[in-house]
This record gives sequence, structure tokens and C-alpha cells, in this order.
Amino acid sequence: MAVRTILPRTSLSSVLPEITYPCSRLKAHPLGAPHVAAFEALRAEWTTVHDKELVLRDAITDAQACIDHVDDLLDNLVNGVVHTILTITNGDRTHPLYKHFLGSKTPSDFKRPVLGGQLEAMKAWQPSLAQSEHAPLVAVASALAGLLGQANSAITAKAAAEGERDQFRDFGERKKFIDKLNGCRKETHGALAKLPHEDSSLPTNFADKFFRREARAEQGDEEEVTITSVKASIVEIQKELAARHKLLADLEAEEAKAAEAAAHADKEALVALEAQAAEAQAKAAALRAKIEAK
Repeated sequence: MAVRTILPRTSLSSVLPEITYPCSRLKAHPLGAPHVAAFEALRAEWTTVHDKELVLRDAITDAQACIDHVDDLLDNLVNGVVHTILTITNGDRTHPLYKHFLGSKTPSDFKRPVLGGQLEAMKAWQPSLAQSEHAPLVAVASALAGLLGQANSAITAKAAAEGERDQFRDFGERKKFIDKLNGCRKETHGALAKLPHEDSSLPTNFADKFFRREARAEQGDEEEVTITSVKASIVEIQKELAARHKLLADLEAEEAKAAEAAAHADKEALVALEAQAAEAQAKAAALRAKIEAK
């Protein structure tokens, strides 16, 4: 059985046992000694890659925290503007001034998107606030400008952090590490798979014993599901399914061959028994005739 291919976006916490388990099995068997160093090097490299990924994830988390913080500040500003407008209009939510800023939305609906539609709508507020005939609204314009700048910086920072993460895992150091790991696992499996042909005392599945037979879900493991990862997993499943179909066909062919051989043996035995029975009947008839002739 071919060693399992690790998908590029498999969580690194799930990847680690695919290094440490073979390494420990290789250390435990004398024939595994030539391959131990390669897996120990991969274990050390895993730490470097994992630490880099944590740094990139922290950058995304930090940017999201800034986004949420600015969103809270913008929500507070919306509350202040709405309060000012309702004071000016005596609570009339149908007043053109209210509709100019919030349209037909309630304040809670207006604030719901986190720096999404709300941010775009509030960018349009700035000239209206700065040019308003109402001094309390004019006073808000400079505060809004500052928050819009913070919001844009936070969004840009998050997009940059996500881009760096995607580059790292799809083309960069992480992707190269997974490729190297898959290559090492397959190369090691191939080398071990040759040994039973050289030493008949080894089982035919000798190489398989050094690798985990399936991905075991570890506590806290996460695997990001994407179109790419799903397509890759489908390819792997199709390969495994094709291998299983071939194995099933081979087993059925062997079973049919064995059944045919057994049926042939039964026919030959029947023919032999019938021949013996015919010979016995002939002898019995001859003996009977001899008796009757006396």
C-alpha cells in the first residue's frame, strides 16, 4: 500500500505525528536506522515552519482586533450622530436629515456590518458633516476622519497579513516543507518496501508498519477547508478507491480461480469414483454370472 500523501493545507499539528511516528518506528528497528536522520531533520524544520505560521496568524489576529476596536469606536460615533440628529429633529426618524445619514435603517442595522457596508456609508458622511449647518455635527467630522484613517489602516494590515499567510502556505516555506515531507515519506517507504524481496523473513507489508495507517484526529486539530484542499482530497480518495477496486478484483479473481480449481478437482474425483463403481459393477456381474453357471 502506498504511503498516504499529506495535503498542503493540513494543519501542522496534524502533520507532526506523520513525522514523529515514522521516526520512532525507524529508531526502533535496525533496518530503519539509515532513514532516521532525515526524519529528525524534518522534525526540527517543522518547529521553524510552525513558529513562522504562528507569527503570521498572530498578525492576522492583531489586525482583526484593530478592526473590531475601530468598529466599536465608529459605532459609538454613530450613536452620537443619531442622538444629535434626533435632538435636532425632535425625534423624527422620517426627517430628511435622519434619512440623509441612515436612510431607512435603524441605528442597530446600520452598525451591524463590521467595517463593511457601514464603513463605506460613513465615508460619505464626512463632507455632509463638515458642511452641516448644525455645529454639533460639524464637530464630529474631524473625529470621523481620524477613525476612517484607522479603519483603512487596519483593513490594509489584515489583507497584507492574510496575503503573506497565503503565500507562505500555498507557495512558500510551508508548501515546500510539506512537499519535502511527502517526498521523504514516499522515498523511505519505497526503500523499505524493497527489503522483503531481499529478505524473505520480512513480511510483504514491512514498509507499511513504519507509517500511520490513517490520519488520526488529534485534540485541537483543525484543517482549513478550501476548494483546493477539497479537490486534492478527492484526487487522493479516487486514487485510494481505484487501488481498493483493483485489490477487490484481484481477490475476486483469486477466489474464482480457487473455486474453479476446486470444482475441477471434484469433477476428477467424481469421474474416478464413477470409473471405480463401473469396474466394481462389472466384476460383480461377472462373478454373478459365474455363480449362476454352476
